[in-house]
Order: sequence, then C-alpha cells, then structure tokens
Amino acid sequence: MNVDVKTLLRCAALFSQVLGEMKRDDGWLFFSPESIQLIVGGSVIEWWLLYEDPTRLRTAMVDILFTPEQVAAFAGSKTMRTDITRAALSLVANSDSWGQSFAEDIEAAKRQTSEGVESKRMPTERLQKLFVALAANLYNYLAVMVYGKSLCQLVKETKGGNDEALVRAVQVDRTVLNLPYFQQRLARAQLAGDANFLDTLAYRIRNPLLRSKLKHPELRIAFAILQDEGLLDSNTQEKLLDFCKEAGLYKGDDMDAFRKTLTAYRREQGKRKVF
Repeated sequence: MNVDVKTLLRCAALFSQVLGEMKRDDGWLFFSPESIQLIVGGSVIEWWLLYEDPTRLRTAMVDILFTPEQVAAFAGSKTMRTDITRAALSLVANSDSWGQSFAEDIEAAKRQTSEGVESKRMPTERLQKLFVALAANLYNYLAVMVYGKSLCQLVKETKGGNDEALVRAVQVDRTVLNLPYFQQRLARAQLAGDANFLDTLAYRIRNPLLRSKLKHPELRIAFAILQDEGLLDSNTQEKLLDFCKEAGLYKGDDMDAFRKTLTAYRREQGKRKVF
C-alpha cells in the first residue's frame, strides 16, 4: 500500500471522531471553547483562503511540522510527498519536542504568559496552526462526502458564477463568506433585491450540514478522502477494502457489508433527506 494513501486514511480515524461529535450535536460541527479560543483568539488565521488553492490546503501541515530548511530539502526530493508524510507521522508520534500528546500543548498554552513570546514555535502558535489546518481539511472532506465536490471545487465554481456551488460551500463552512467573490455576490444580491438568492443563502447558513445519523463515519470520511484524491473510482472495491483494512478502518473480510456502505455513500451524496 502506498504510504501516501495510508497516511491519508489514518486521518480518517481522527476526522470520524469529530463526526461522532456532530451526531450528538444535531448535525452541527462544534469545537470546544478551548479550541475555539486557539483558532480565533487574538489574530485569526484566515483558513478560508486555503480553499482557493488545493495545494496549499493539502500541505498546510508542513509549515507547522518542519523548518524552512527541512521543507526545502523535501522539495528537492523526487519522493517529496512520501517523505513528508512519513516524516510527519514519525515527528508527531515520536519527537519529545512535540510532547507526548497535544493535550500537553493545550495545557501549556493555557498557562502561557507574555514571557517567551519571542519563541517562534511556542505551543499556542503551533496549536492554532494545527487546529486551523485540521479544520480546513475536515470541512473540505465533508464537502466531498456531502456533495461529491471538495470545498476547493465549490469555491472555484462559485467564482465562475455558480450560485448553487456558493450556497453549498457556505453550508459546509460559513467562513467562505469572507472570500472577495462571495462578498461581491452578496453585495450584488442586496443592491438588486435578489430575495430568492438571499432566502436560499439564509436557509443554508442557519441549517446544519447533517440531517441524520451516519453509519460507519470512519469509512465515509475515508471514501471522501479517496474521492478527493481521485482514487475512489480508479480502484476496484476489493482494492478499496484492502486500503481501509490496512489503515485500520475496517475489521474483517465482509465484502458485502463494505460494498453496501460504499453504495450508500455514493447514493446519498447530495440528497437533502440526509444532508
């Protein structure tokens, strides 16, 4: 199994935990007060800008994990992405400088005072960038899971004048309204008295992304990740099952059950009774 795919699918386990929280929050994606403070407290990192550049979105973790010198070294390698993903996993899992868990960094950030601000890799700054990178990637994959298109795709289509793409992007992540084109479209709608557009936008803003509880959230996120990478349609169901088993996302060998989950995933994309 390619290390890139394995690394991508390891993220699915983390993201599925967040989906589990969404099920208990009536379909809304809520973060803890501590996480919110890290993400938007003080200077806000404009994560919505990442949706305009898929490459920046996918490599958002690199700036957090590595020094500029290390990134430059990776860039000179023919196996850059494989090297980065392998090194990132090793760094987070084994490096004492990263601590035994992010919980330790969170506690350190709470205790932090103005002293030591000169540190460029202080826990608060690192955690803020980490949460932002995770949140942006999660929203991107949720868009794929729900609509069959990433937030990057929806933002691109919006810029081409597609209002349906705009309201879908907004329902996944309301912060895209900060993007210049979204602001311009909203201004045009207000000046023109475009009640239909404004009503549709308001409906998407006030409603949660999920309407019903999802079975096997870890597999659905895995399917979204593979779909975003163009791997869902280019591999057999047997190969997809192997991917998910090796990543620890599926137990056993029940191909029929796996196939049913995959079929449901494809069938439900874009269906308003589910999303």
